[in-house]
Amino acid sequence: MLHRSLFVIVLSLAMSAVSGCGGGSNKTGTPTPAVKSISVSPGSTTILMGKQQQFSATATYADGSTTSAPAGTTWSSSNTAVATVDSSGLVKGVAPGDVTISAAVGSVNGTSSTKVQTVLATLDRSNDVAGPDKDNNGVRDDIDQVIAGFGLTATQAKALTQFAAALQVAILNSPDRTSAYSNAVELHRGQECVYSQLNKDSTRYTKQVKAFTLNTQPRVTAFIGFSHNASGAVYPQPTGTVCKS
Repeated sequence: MLHRSLFVIVLSLAMSAVSGCGGGSNKTGTPTPAVKSISVSPGSTTILMGKQQQFSATATYADGSTTSAPAGTTWSSSNTAVATVDSSGLVKGVAPGDVTISAAVGSVNGTSSTKVQTVLATLDRSNDVAGPDKDNNGVRDDIDQVIAGFGLTATQAKALTQFAAALQVAILNSPDRTSAYSNAVELHRGQECVYSQLNKDSTRYTKQVKAFTLNTQPRVTAFIGFSHNASGAVYPQPTGTVCKS
């Protein structure tokens, strides 16, 4: 009886040991290998302003295995004024320039060099200073498209359109000092309106609108004429409401 009891005890201990080993393995599982690197695709690309492109990330682990769209991936843009990226890696071109799109899993990063361009071929390059304005809002249709492609809020886009319209009037109707002075005052008011909506980013946007508007020699010449007629005058700081309703 004593030997039988001892056998049962020993057998029970042996089974417990086996069960303990098996349970530990199942409980902890195979350790997940550390992320060694992240690759971002496409590695280098061009996105048209206002357009979107899906990016993807692939993680390479210490054991050599790879996983697409690894859990916990976070996306970021080095300059959201040029391009934005959402949590899924969808990138949108905002304004012309260069930007780096990055994906990270923990402290491991991967990057992609991205260039955002405006479709310059869509800009009106006719010899006509005015250009097409089918909606009669005082701004060339292609400049309307440029402003829409910036991805601004409705109020910000309206402010920039006010500036663009004032610039258009300035190059079209400034034959003398009186008209040039009046147009310069409105152009200054337009700049102040943009500043009230975009603050420190206002200059960058107004410069781009000006560059796209004065995109042919006749338009540059018209602007030089306006500037000449407007020079030498003292312009008051705009007061009251600078943005048109």
